[in-house]
Amino acid sequence: MVILSHLPRQSKYARHKREKQGSPKLLFVAFDGTWHGSVKSSKETVVSSLPDLISKGEEVRKIRVNGVGTDNLTDKILGGLGGWGTRRNVITAYRNIADDYNKGDRIIFCGYSRGAWAARYLAMIIECLGLVRDGDTEFFKRLYDACKKDPYLTKANKDDLRRNYKFWDDVQIDALCCFDTVGSLGIPLFGIAKPLSYLHRSKYKTKVIDHIPNNVKYAFHALALHETRSPYSPTYMCGHNVHQVFSVIGMVWYELVLVW
Repeated sequence: MVILSHLPRQSKYARHKREKQGSPKLLFVAFDGTWHGSVKSSKETVVSSLPDLISKGEEVRKIRVNGVGTDNLTDKILGGLGGWGTRRNVITAYRNIADDYNKGDRIIFCGYSRGAWAARYLAMIIECLGLVRDGDTEFFKRLYDACKKDPYLTKANKDDLRRNYKFWDDVQIDALCCFDTVGSLGIPLFGIAKPLSYLHRSKYKTKVIDHIPNNVKYAFHALALHETRSPYSPTYMCGHNVHQVFSVIGMVWYELVLVW
C-alpha cells in the first residue's frame, strides 16, 4: 500500500440551546465501501472501528455512513452494480454533521472505495457551501437536487441554497483519510464482458473530486500498490501545493481483506 499525505426543522430555541451546551468534540465520519457497513447491523468494519483507536480522553461522536448496496435486495443490485445511492449517502452525512456540529468541533472523514469518493465530495461541498445551521427537509432535498444537476455547486446554485438559511462558514476538515478511492461506477467486468462495465460509469464522479479542498488540513490516501484492473483504478489526490501534498510517501503492509 502507498500512503500519500498532504429532519425536520428544529426550533431556533432548541438549536440555540444545544449549541451552547458541551465542550468541543470530535466528529468522526466513517464512509464504508460497497456492500459494507449497513447502519442496521452492529457489525463493525475497518473504517467504522477506527474511532475506537482514538484516546478515550476525547469526546468522539461517530457518524457512520453505510456503503451503497446495503439496504434491501434492490439496493444490493443497483447500489452494487451502478453505485446508486452514493449521492444520497453524501447528503445524509452532511445532514448528520450539520445537526451535531458546534463551533470549535473538529471533523475527521475516513472512507473506503466509493465511501472514499463520498468523503472527498462531502469535503468539497462543505468548503463551497459551509454547514447549514437551521436546515429543514426542504433544504436537504434542494441540496440533493443541486448536487445532481451541478456537482460543482457553482455560484448561482450556491447562492440559491444559502438564501433564507444560516450557515457555519469556514468549517475545517482536520483530516481526510481515504483507502483506494473509486470514483467510477459499474461492476468490474473482465474479458469479453469488460465493455459492459462502462455503461454505468459517470465521468464527472472522478473529475469532481480530483483536488483536495482547501478546507482540508491533512489528507491521507492509502492505495493498493499492484492493482492493475482498470475498473478498480483509484482517483488520485491532487492539490494546489503539489510539493506539500506529496512530501510524505511511504509503503505500509496491511493485514486486511478489503472488498470493492
